[in-house]
Amino acid sequence: FTAGKISEEEYVTSIKEEIRKVVELQEELDIDVLVHGEPERNDMVEYFGEQLSGFAFTVTQDSSIGSR
Repeated sequence: FTAGKISEEEYVTSIKEEIRKVVELQEELDIDVLVHGEPERNDMVEYFGEQLSGFAFTVTQDSSIGSR
């Protein structure tokens, strides 16, 4: 989405579908506490960096260490 390859509507639809699939899988596996997997979350370093003024972030194919 941030790269401009899909629309916001396509992004939201895709996120909702991923959440549905991961919750469904957890239910099939009889997991007690379900999580949605946070597919909409960006990289932790990017998130914190975006909160700082005076810094610019660019979109790259790389992500920080520790990202899923």
